[in-house]
Amino acid sequence: MLTRHLYRFDEVKVALSYSICRGRAEEAAFWCQELVDSGAIVQAWAVLLETWLWQALVLDPGWIGDTCYNPDVLSKPEELHRAAYRLSMVCRDGRDNSLWAVLVLGSNESVVPDRPCLRLPTQKAYQTTLQKYFASCLFQGKVLCAWWAYSKLGPDLAEPYMRGSSLHKIMETVGLVGTEWTIIGTCARIIHQNVIDIHRAPSPYSSLPPSLEASIKSWTSITGRRSRRLYPIPLECLYGRTVRGTMGSKDTTLAELRSLEDQFPLSPFWASPWSQASQSDDALEEFYGAYFPDDIPDEWSLADQKKSHGPGILRSGQTLDLATLGRLWMTGESRFAWGFYEWSASVVLNMEIDKGCVLDLADVAQLYMTREDTSVADELLEPMRKMLIVS
Repeated sequence: MLTRHLYRFDEVKVALSYSICRGRAEEAAFWCQELVDSGAIVQAWAVLLETWLWQALVLDPGWIGDTCYNPDVLSKPEELHRAAYRLSMVCRDGRDNSLWAVLVLGSNESVVPDRPCLRLPTQKAYQTTLQKYFASCLFQGKVLCAWWAYSKLGPDLAEPYMRGSSLHKIMETVGLVGTEWTIIGTCARIIHQNVIDIHRAPSPYSSLPPSLEASIKSWTSITGRRSRRLYPIPLECLYGRTVRGTMGSKDTTLAELRSLEDQFPLSPFWASPWSQASQSDDALEEFYGAYFPDDIPDEWSLADQKKSHGPGILRSGQTLDLATLGRLWMTGESRFAWGFYEWSASVVLNMEIDKGCVLDLADVAQLYMTREDTSVADELLEPMRKMLIVS
């Protein structure tokens, strides 16, 4: 599928997430505007929400309440730009990949849950030792242990000890649905519950700087022009998560720009105007005059074409696997999984994907679904007094 300015739709979404992760606010705004111009503003919000979950859930827990508080904002481009700018600036200052780390470690049977301290929430009734353990871990910020206990209890027995949250509803609104996203959203709620009270100060990035507003306005003024294709797709973000990121370097997508008539019916933005244009020669001429006022892609230089299309990125013999994807995207710290990168040498992401199948960071939830069940004696789940001894 192609966007308004003939980028590949899957690549624009990944480029938006990547730009945010790298703290490139103007580039993120550019990709946001490309999705807005393509009639895909809800999909843009989905990218922002997913990026927040993986990269900034711990560092800016108030982002979701401040930006996605009302479904009406999902149709407002200015709100989208403000949300993307705030997220970009948070990630520029630092990232936290606790959600990824907890999901990976929580699916590994060799990770033994820690025992909580004696400090317990008040006025709680517990039917089982496991419920008491779960509530204690939530109260003490032991997210990895709480996630382990949740997987044993299930939602019916665990939910009474968790705060109410609209996270799942917001995720559904933007299309983050399915079994994997239910698992990810639940784990995110456990983390969010532990940090939401810590960050109460208003964000310093709640409004757009004048320079960024001016850039967005200038892009809008040249909609449809070849000069609107200002940024190239960052090749380093394509691995696994896009069609081109599953292709070998001997294959290429350049042919799409040279056979647009085959691509238009497959692209939501282009399908309707193209169906009308194909009815007569006059309508076709009017279509190209309206949507390509400069020239058609066949006449673009190779450098211009390569801003959105080009060869695959897989080297000869290279395969797709979740571990490599994680190493590319999850390079921040993990407050709720200390030492994750030291431990990760022994944590195997057994999920190699056939060439041609697109990967997703949400696939990490499949590790959770296929994990081996482990049991721990009740005595090892009881709270205990802990002392720090300095020698």
